[in-house]
Amino acid sequence: MKKQSFIVGAVILTLGGIIAKVIGAFYKIPLTNILGSSGMGIYYLIFPLYSIMLVLSSNGISLALSKLVAGERVNKNKRNETTYFQMAILITFAISFLCAVVLVVFCKNISTIQGNSNSTLGYIAIAPALVCASMVAVIKGYFQGIENMIPSSIAMIFEQIVKLIIGLILSGAWLYRGVEYAVLGAICGVTISELITLFVMVFNYVWYKSKEDYKFFMREKSGEVVQIEWKTKCVSHKAYLRHYPKKRRRYRQKLKIMYFYNDKEYLSKSTAFKNLIRFSLPSTLSSLIMPFISLVDSFVIINLFEKMGITSITATSLYGLSNGVVSSLVSLPIIFTVAFSTAVMPNVSSLSTNDSVDELENRSAFFIKITWIIALLLFVGFIVFSKDIINILYGKGLSEKVIDEYTFSNRLLIVGSSTIIYNCLLSTLIALLNGLNKPQIPTIAMGVGAIVRFVVCYTLVLVPKINIFSVYISNAIFMFVACLICAVELNKYINLSINVRRGIIYPLIVSLLSGGVGVGVGIALQSANIYLKLVVGVLAVVITYFGGILLFGVFGAREKSYFPSIRIKKLFGKTKK
Repeated sequence: MKKQSFIVGAVILTLGGIIAKVIGAFYKIPLTNILGSSGMGIYYLIFPLYSIMLVLSSNGISLALSKLVAGERVNKNKRNETTYFQMAILITFAISFLCAVVLVVFCKNISTIQGNSNSTLGYIAIAPALVCASMVAVIKGYFQGIENMIPSSIAMIFEQIVKLIIGLILSGAWLYRGVEYAVLGAICGVTISELITLFVMVFNYVWYKSKEDYKFFMREKSGEVVQIEWKTKCVSHKAYLRHYPKKRRRYRQKLKIMYFYNDKEYLSKSTAFKNLIRFSLPSTLSSLIMPFISLVDSFVIINLFEKMGITSITATSLYGLSNGVVSSLVSLPIIFTVAFSTAVMPNVSSLSTNDSVDELENRSAFFIKITWIIALLLFVGFIVFSKDIINILYGKGLSEKVIDEYTFSNRLLIVGSSTIIYNCLLSTLIALLNGLNKPQIPTIAMGVGAIVRFVVCYTLVLVPKINIFSVYISNAIFMFVACLICAVELNKYINLSINVRRGIIYPLIVSLLSGGVGVGVGIALQSANIYLKLVVGVLAVVITYFGGILLFGVFGAREKSYFPSIRIKKLFGKTKK
């Protein structure tokens, strides 16, 4: 199983993420129709704490495993890869099991503090999913460390399909008992999907190990018996080696193959444990900040609304629109950059291990530029087509019984779209810093941004005309501060030579032009079918945007060489040798 280039890996993860998100979007549409805005509010009250515990138990360990396995893969020390993987599984299982016990024991207290006791059963149902999802994350981290993104994509798609089928069946079947049990059915779908996904990932890992064990260390030569030599420590293993003599008669000969691991030093399990913990702590802290913010909001926002005189039903509906409708849409464009940063981190780690300074600087600048280009396109698309997106996806599930949910959703999506650019850039900057073994910098940057965010959010939320919009305004400020700190610190370690004119100004000009084309198409097709208008408008914006990128010559000669396909290289023009 060969490793992919960082572009191919990013494309595989992006396609898997897009398919998974599309399935997830189709899941949320009928789920919103079943549960309503109030039920979606209960549903999303459970996930902030779940996300925090999931990050605590697996996120940092997964990133640490990915980086450490990438370093051992460069050194061709497979014994250490296995040791890191075993210790990561052990650590993750212990932490996730403890967190699951806490959810079950304190579920009533948590739901009471949040102000809605209907979420009690949901916390009990989501607890097993915490253990399964944590184990899945660790196995994903191993495959990402060896730069093979296919299992991660398969897991994302499979998880969403199972959740879609089982979640909708159970929530619809239990709706007659009340909204509380309908939410419970949807959460049981999440738990069952994580359990089945764990079995799929374990199968992928076992299959990979059975195929790769001896091929990693041996070269099979046609027409002769492979001679195995070793220096220090060996492991005996019986296997069948397929051998082709000169007469091309195929036969199998049973050989005793001696695996050798070069003359590298082997890590003890205690050392591997310490390395995983040392690297995972800063990553875990930085990854905890966003779920922690959502958790605090889930405790504070609804209570602040009630103190302002807003009823509990209205406050829960506003919170459900923000987190169930708009937040899922705003997070959809980030699939690409998350996939890109996931593929970037082990690549940067390998380059830093090999001390390839020039290549590291050039690729880092390329990663930031391509993130900026994609983020601008996504931002323009959501600004121009916000009404059509809300109408198509959630038009039937939104009502005016409590508030004008359609109008609120549209305005929230426009305001929330401003976070797309900063979120995309922040994801790539964090991946670069983690690859350079500087995970403490994103932690500090996001901590400072979070403090600013809390001050801005809980000040603006008390303004009646702003209320729920304060969440997305403060999120944009938070990510801008974090991006600024990460970029300044990153530039101290590597020289980021980004051409301002070609890398920043030209994409901005092209984005304005493509946005204008999108608005023009919308006006011209105002009376047409909404699906036709959206498809034609999106195609017009994409063609105009990438046509402008080609016309302005945004990518230089070295950057063109990073694209793996020959056809893509020809599309950007001839590359100078």
